[in-house]
This record gives sequence, C-alpha cells and structure tokens, in this order.
Amino acid sequence: MNRTTIALIAVLCMAMVALAVAAIPTGTSSPSGNATSTEHQFHPFTGTSSAIPGQIEAEDYDTGGQGIAWFDRTSGNEGGAYRQDDVDIETGGSGHVVAFVKSSEWLTYTVDIQEAGTYLATFRASSPWAEREVWVWVDGVLEAQVKVPDTKSFDTYEDATANVTLPAGSHYIRLQFVKDAQNLDYMTFEMAGGPSVTPTGNQTAGEAAIMITSPQNGTVVTPGNVTVTAMVSNFSVVDKQGQANVAGEGHVHFYMDVNQIPDTPGQPAIPTDPTAVWNHVSGTTYVFTNVTPGQHRFAVQLVNNDHTPVVPIMNDSVTVTATGTPTPTTTGNVTPTPTSDGGGGTVTPTPTGNVTPTPTPVTNVTDLTNQNSPLAAMIAGNRSTTMLQTSAMPIGLQRVAGNFTSPLFVAEPGDGSGRLFLVDQNGYVKIFFMNGTVLDQPFLDVRDRMVNLSSAYDERGLLSIAFHPNFSSNGKVYAYYSAPLRAGADPNWSCTNRLSEFTVSNASQNQVNNSSERILLEIDKPYMNHNGGILLFGPTDNYLYLTLGDGGRADDTGMGHTPAIGNGQDLTTLLGKVIRIDVDTTSAGKDYGIPAGNPFLSNATVLPEIYAYGFRNPAFAAFDSGGSNRMFVAMAGQNLFESALVIYKGGAYPWNIREGTHSFDPASDRAVPNTTSRITSYNGQPLIGPVVELGHDVGNVIVGGVVYRGSALSSLQGSYIFGTWSDSFTAGNGTLLVATPPAGLDTATLPDNAANLTAAENAMWTTSEMTVANNANGRINAFVRGMYENADHEVLVLINQNGGPGITPQTSGEVWKMVSANTSGLVPIGNASVAPIVTATATTTAPVTTTSVTTAATTPAGLTTSVNLTAQNLAFSLSTITVQAGGQVTVTFNNMDSGVPHNFAVYTDSSASTSFFKGPIVTGPVTTTYTFTAPTTPGTYFFRCDVHPTTMTGQFIVQ
Repeated sequence: MNRTTIALIAVLCMAMVALAVAAIPTGTSSPSGNATSTEHQFHPFTGTSSAIPGQIEAEDYDTGGQGIAWFDRTSGNEGGAYRQDDVDIETGGSGHVVAFVKSSEWLTYTVDIQEAGTYLATFRASSPWAEREVWVWVDGVLEAQVKVPDTKSFDTYEDATANVTLPAGSHYIRLQFVKDAQNLDYMTFEMAGGPSVTPTGNQTAGEAAIMITSPQNGTVVTPGNVTVTAMVSNFSVVDKQGQANVAGEGHVHFYMDVNQIPDTPGQPAIPTDPTAVWNHVSGTTYVFTNVTPGQHRFAVQLVNNDHTPVVPIMNDSVTVTATGTPTPTTTGNVTPTPTSDGGGGTVTPTPTGNVTPTPTPVTNVTDLTNQNSPLAAMIAGNRSTTMLQTSAMPIGLQRVAGNFTSPLFVAEPGDGSGRLFLVDQNGYVKIFFMNGTVLDQPFLDVRDRMVNLSSAYDERGLLSIAFHPNFSSNGKVYAYYSAPLRAGADPNWSCTNRLSEFTVSNASQNQVNNSSERILLEIDKPYMNHNGGILLFGPTDNYLYLTLGDGGRADDTGMGHTPAIGNGQDLTTLLGKVIRIDVDTTSAGKDYGIPAGNPFLSNATVLPEIYAYGFRNPAFAAFDSGGSNRMFVAMAGQNLFESALVIYKGGAYPWNIREGTHSFDPASDRAVPNTTSRITSYNGQPLIGPVVELGHDVGNVIVGGVVYRGSALSSLQGSYIFGTWSDSFTAGNGTLLVATPPAGLDTATLPDNAANLTAAENAMWTTSEMTVANNANGRINAFVRGMYENADHEVLVLINQNGGPGITPQTSGEVWKMVSANTSGLVPIGNASVAPIVTATATTTAPVTTTSVTTAATTPAGLTTSVNLTAQNLAFSLSTITVQAGGQVTVTFNNMDSGVPHNFAVYTDSSASTSFFKGPIVTGPVTTTYTFTAPTTPGTYFFRCDVHPTTMTGQFIVQ
C-alpha cells in the first residue's frame, strides 16, 4: 500500500461533550442536539484516574488490546463518563474512533506508532453557533490549531484535519476544544507524506463495534415480523499482552424489550445468531416474530464464543413503535394520506392510526401562517435574517437586585405587599423588593426533590411559580419543576416534570411549608431540553395555564416523539401544548378539574387539558395585562427562526409542519424546503403563524416578553417587549427588541376563540431593536434570561453571565428595570465581577412589611435621583451628590474594600451627631441599594461613612 492507515478503535456512537455555557433557555434554539443520547449505550468501566495534568489515564487497568477504558468523572455519575483509548496500532486497515463523552472538552488517545512519519489527523467536530478551534496536542506539546466553522447545530459535524509529525513509539494524542466544550466525534490518522510502509505480520482481528442500522430509533414498524439489522465494524489492533483476538471468536446477540442487556458471564443469551462473527461481518440480521402493537426496544450485543459479553461491553439499542396491521397496506401509519391543505403545495404525511384525530379535508381555508408577510424573516443560504426597522429605540436600565445564579422567572402575588418572587433555575425562589432588598431565606426550595442539573448547560430545573388568584386568603402557590424519573417511566428518558401545589407556612408568609406539596400532574420527558414550563393564572377565568415543550432533542423527532407528525401536532399527548386546568375542582381520575369551556372536549380522542397545540418549546409566556388579555408566547425555534405567537382557545400552531412562518422538513432542518408546507393542521384547522419572527442575526433564542402597559416608556404602550438570549454560547450578548402592532389593529378586540380569528387580526407586528443607554456599545452585555412586569406594569429584565444553571460566575444573576434612556444615574451593565447585593432577613405576617432603608413611600413626580457611589481604598468615589428637595434618592452603594465595613449616612453638617438618613454598615465586597427622601429644605448638607468619619466624607447638595 502506498499510504498506510493507522487505525485506533471504532465505537459507533456520537461523542457528546457537554457545552460549557448554558437553556437556552430554555430553549433552544435551544441547542438542538441530543445532549444525553441513549441511542447507543455502552457500559461504563469504573477505574482510577491518574495524576497526569489535564488527562485521564488508565492506571491499574490494561485494556488488553480492546482499547477502551471508562471512568466516572464525578460522584454519582452526574457528569457522565469519560472515554480513554489506550491501544497499540498495527499498520494497515482503516477505521475511526468515536467516544461517548458527556462532560469533557477533550478526547485523549494513547497510541504506539510503529513507523515515524508525518500523519494526517482527521476528526469530526460540532461547533454550534460559533467558529471555534480544536487544538491537537502530542505528548503535552501543542502541534496544531485547527479552526472549526460554525455548524449551527449540535448534530451537524464538519471534518477538520491537521498534519502531525510522530516519531516511532508511544504517544499521547489529545484533541481539545478551546474556550468552551462542544462535540468531538471520531479521529483517524493516515500517512501524509511520510514513508510508504508495507504491512507486516501479527495483524489480528481486534476490537469490534456494533450498531443497529435498521430499524432506526424513533421510527414506526409494522407489527408481526420485524427484521433487526446490525453492523459490526472490525479494525486491526495489536494486543499489548500478546493475546490477540482471532477471527470467528464472537457472536451477536439480539434482544427485544429487556430492561438491561446482560453484562456478566453466565447470563442467558437468547435469541442468538451463531453465524454472526466478528470477522468482516456486515448486515447481520435477526427476525423477531409476533411483534405486538406498541413501543418496543430492540438491542444487540457483541459476545464471546461462549456467549458471554465481551469486555468492554459493546451494545446498541433502538426504540420503535409498532402500529398498523401485521401485513403491509397502502394506508399504514407512515403512508401519506392525501388531504387538501387549503393552500396547495406538498401534502404532509398524515397518520391514520390513533395518534391524532382523523384528518378533515378542508377547502377555502384562510391562510393564517403569515408565510407571505413582508415582515417575515428572510433566508439566504442557511442564514436567517430579521426584518428589522432601521431606527432603533433607545432605553435605559436601572439595577434592582442581584446575587442570583440563574434567574428565570418573576411572579407577583397581587397581595399589596410589594414583594416580588424570583425563580432561580437551580431550585429555589427568593423574595425581593423594588428598592433592592432581597430576603436571604428562600420562599420555596425544591432542590431536595429535583433532578440533578448539569452546571454547564441544562434546560430542566425549577421553571416557574404561580400564585393562586386568592393567594392572600388561601396561601396557595403552584410550582413546575423537573424531578427524577418516577417509577415506571422509561429508564432511558431524562426526567419527570412535576406540577405541584404548595401552601405558605403558618409561621411566616415569606416561606412555603415544603411538606405541604400536593402533586397535581407529572409528565415524563425523553430529553432534557424543550420543557416549556410557564405557569400562569388566566386574568379573566382564574384557570391555571401551563406551556409544555415537545419533549426535546431536535425537530420533534426521536425517542418519545410521535412518528411522522411529532408531539406538537399529536393531540393524544400533552407534550408540545398549552394546557388549561382548574385547581379548585377535580375531574374523574385527576387531581384537578377540566374547565367546561376547554376547546376539545367534544372529541374523546383528544386529551381534555389541551387549550392549544403545535409548539416546540414555549419557554416564555405572559398574559397581556390590558387589551383583550391574550396570552403571548415566545417559542424557541429549531435552527433558523424564532417566533412570538398570540394564543387563542383551540388554536393550531405550526410546529413541526412549519418553523415560524416557513415550511419545515425535519429531515433537513438547516434549510427551508423548496416545496410549500400545508397551511392547516392534520385535522384541518388553520395553522396560526407568529406575529413576530426573528432570524438568528439578532440572537439564537427568543426570550419573551410582555405587552407593555406601564408609564415610564409611554411611547411603547401596547407594544410587545422581548429579546434574545445571546448570539453566542460563550459570552452574554443578548439583544433587546420591541414589536409594535399593525396600524388599525385594536388588541382590545382580539377574539378569544381561534375559530373567529382573521388574517388581519393575526397580521405581523413591526420589530425594532432597542439600544441600551447604560453601555457605550448600546448592548446589554449579558445573557437575557427573561422579561416580566411588576405591579406597576414596568418591565423587569433578568440577566446573568453564564446563560445557564452553572455556578460560574455564581452571583452574576441580576434584575434590571427598563426606564427612559435619559434617566440620570445609569450604570454600566454586564460586569460579571459586580459584588453581590446585600440581603436581609425578615419574619413577617400578612400584610407583609420589610425592614428596608426606604424612608418615604411617595415622591413628587420628576424628583427622583439615582446615584452610584463606590467605597474603595477607604475613599468615596464622589465628593459631591446633588439631589432635588423632597425628591426620592436611590443610592447604589458598592463597598469594594474586602473585609472592611462601610456605610453611607447624611447629616445636616459635619458636626451633627443625628443623621437625616443612615444606611446600615456592610462589610465588603458587597453592593446594596438605599432609597430615601431628600430634605425638603434646599441647602448644603453632609454625607459620610460612620466607620471612617474623618476620611470618607462629601457634600450632599439639595436644590
């Protein structure tokens, strides 16, 4: 051979390396890949890692020529497994290495090179939403830096190459993503300009890998006889111990519906196929007979000649659904059934089984998709672009509170207490006030009953809470969070999401009685992403609404997704829906009631909870507090388009027939199909398209959003204020946006029922970018995690600097209030090193009061002054502060002196012993906010630090 290929090991599974950013939101386009793939399962070997810096090495475990060792990287296996290859390489053959890795940013191999030369290292890498670099290290020395282009998705890979000079002998080869971890797939080495080598002896049949090629995971099969096809790959390696595996020493075992494939000698191995040996086996098949309708798991495993499993364990499995009749027919569940789509174009496959109501042919349907709107996002190649107005809207942001980790949601109880409740994804709720006070004791804490979250990226967690409309009298609050899988759930799935009712403690209105939990609803989810999870009580009907994602992964396909149509369009599952329930009654077999006005009660095949359907990940939702009180949902898209939708009772929404206004093909999710998707759902309802559509030029995930009904930004009355999470997974760079309704549209007259909606009422809104006056670049310089309104209907923006539930930086989560751009005292945003805000502890009973530093409740209009004052190196940053007589003064006080106590106090003069205002003493580094009313008499007053009264002073001028 003129070119020698060096083979490592082949293990046919995707290398999933955890993303070191954070949920998408919740979403996603939230990362669309399957970060916890169970399609190719391998048995982890628990060993001891070595002390080699930056590498995990087999210390007391010789791979015996099999070339694979597995290690848990964290206690409890939360971080998944790390894969280390340790093999001798024999010249000749071909192959690649693939590792199943959940929480690492590198893959490491130990190889014995038998002939010196220059080798071409080829590897596949996924680099979603950014161009990144992979560094190739040889024996601790950086040999190459390879750029990987933006792949736009976790499940899209690019080949990358690097020339590496390798002397003969043993070497450590390490592939490392720099800055943040993404996905690394297989790696191969080939001779690249080195000497030509003729293969020598001792070539043996070594490590094999196995993969089910048919049927594919998540697909539909016909009951009766089901043929399972497995592929076995054979590559040439040399056993270090000289105990070479010989061709023919192995078999393939086939299994159906077993919870665990045997992994110890002596376990039964039935059925078997004795003709399936390792040596150049391809297309090995086994026919299962009498397969009944329903879901089934088929698995394969490589075994030794005595039918005991090989070590390390090599298996693969797929889960499929058997529906239809045992013999093929022309009307099976995956056969397209022609129906009129009301608008022409390609007919989408319509299942005819029990997964959805029978399609209803329709004609002359009103097109509500907005597919032809001039305000719909555009696509050029694989790049989507938002139709933004050229003039941007300037606004300012005032810091309200901080010291949070992953702020997701704000709820207001409507009890007149002034309390706001911030939901942190990590599993707790904190009370804060608009003057900046944060109560240290969590109001609700479900961390002890929640699924373990990945600190790098996760969309599970505590997602929202909602207060009962009669909370002030009954003390009931509802929470939606991700719990571990309940008993009986598919063990391959991700979590069980739980809707629970809690009651406030009798001892304190600022704390929930955790033992009062009453579980109302549990929903099993196959993947960690696409949870939805927003709880809201309807402002007019007092029913509880819950938004639910399609189950996760990507494209509404895969394990746990309804074949052919997806969960979003399947009315027999709650996934991909907005549901509505009555928490004050119960219905038969349920711990809640079904409202009599729910839209699909006349159809027994539809789940009665469903209020609207056709959603991917409705991760953000809010009711308009004015107008017609319609719900607005911000829905994360796949790879191209983000949507904001107005929700109507009984409405059919586009996913996954369409992505936003555009046609969609789940098999090719990075391009808009040339054919036109239908404009109706599979049961003939008009698909209601978004009123706002974004491309990914303004960010990769939409974050919503409220219809503005406040007074600080009067020109935006009735506009929808929202944003995007970021345009990067490595740094916070969200965008703030506003959409205004079309001229002539009266949002107070929007219908309640989708059946009454017109195309004019669903016309698209005009979108503009907002510039942030706080920062010189006009950006928010952070991940935008959510937007909500307070009791005064002003917009609160939640941000942090890690984008997910991770703890680095731990206290970067903050709440900011949107204000006019010309507001004085605006401070920069996006400094992850800002010290945490001071917290307080208060024990109160209703009505709630707080020991805050606010000295007056009312202030004449236009007399508010905001001041940013820093204490550092035993000095104040300001020598003079000027305020309006009788006006409200808000001082953001940053004590940057570590371990040193300071405060801020105002006196009539430098000799006075009685203060006009005195803030509590706080030890740095810390940030706190003081709010008080200035003296009504103009003049020159005096401020100082009471701990250092001679060196830290200044003039306090009242005009």
